[in-house]
Amino acid sequence: MSLESMKQRLTFHGGAAQQDRMIKDKLRSMLSATKYSYQAARFNRYPDYPKEWRGLFNRETQTQDYDTKMISIPWDSGYKVGDVFRWENTGTLWIIFLKELTELAYFRGHCRRCDWKVQWVNKDRQVCETPISVIGPTNPNLESINNGQAGASIDVPNGNLVVLVTDNDQNRAYFDRNQQFLLLGRTYQVEQIDPISMPGVIQINATEHYTNLIEDDVEENLVNAWNVQPIVTEHTTDYGIDGPLTIKPGQEVKYEAIVSGGYWVIMENEGPPNFPRPIPATFVELDTAQKVIHVKWTEMTSGSFTLGYKMPNGTIYQRHIIVESLF
Repeated sequence: MSLESMKQRLTFHGGAAQQDRMIKDKLRSMLSATKYSYQAARFNRYPDYPKEWRGLFNRETQTQDYDTKMISIPWDSGYKVGDVFRWENTGTLWIIFLKELTELAYFRGHCRRCDWKVQWVNKDRQVCETPISVIGPTNPNLESINNGQAGASIDVPNGNLVVLVTDNDQNRAYFDRNQQFLLLGRTYQVEQIDPISMPGVIQINATEHYTNLIEDDVEENLVNAWNVQPIVTEHTTDYGIDGPLTIKPGQEVKYEAIVSGGYWVIMENEGPPNFPRPIPATFVELDTAQKVIHVKWTEMTSGSFTLGYKMPNGTIYQRHIIVESLF
């Protein structure tokens, strides 16, 4: 065998260095295991799920508080610490929080299951969400405030959580000290954030807090639900009424029809004399058969209604009005 042939054979097996050949052999063994091993699994990266990759998924630690597993996947996949992926075999989401630096043949990382998602409304009034891995809640002691003079006792929320989330622009902008989020109908307040210990992952320490039932949607676990960008209903006759699309509670707002001879109505309140009036929108003027009208939302809540201008020939001009929160 010539020296050139030996060189080509060494290159095929990983290189001249013994360690390089061992790395190549180990990668080959892992790829073979993805076809024949019981631990073989399929993964796809959240949230776009661009491509499915095969790898190994091994159990590491499993307790009632958290489930930790080890992912092994080729470097070509691009997986890294902080990535959230879906384990296609079960449909569950997992976050990689630690990389095994001693593994050189392929990417190997420690993962925790993400059983929950946190939702909130950003400054652009859009709903955002992020999967989270939770440890807790833990605090066996019940804290309360006793008022001996009044004879009352008030329970103090004192549960605590340790949460792992991906370190990205969206999460960095939201998760900060004293920020609140909802989980299973309970509010938690961020006490401390740690983006240093595990680069690519933010570790959050949060404690239970009082829930804001006015601004938050407890059923949907959505903080600042009142601030969600409303879906504005568009009517084909919207052009027939001139006036703002959004108003505030308690304001008297002017609207004008492009034609005269009709009369104003609140479409949702139309009905016989004994028909309930579910919408707290009223007209300031008693005479609604005029071209210009002033509308007032009488309750201090948000909502929406449809303003109509009916013509004798049966034509109805309609405009959907959004009532924004006072806050």
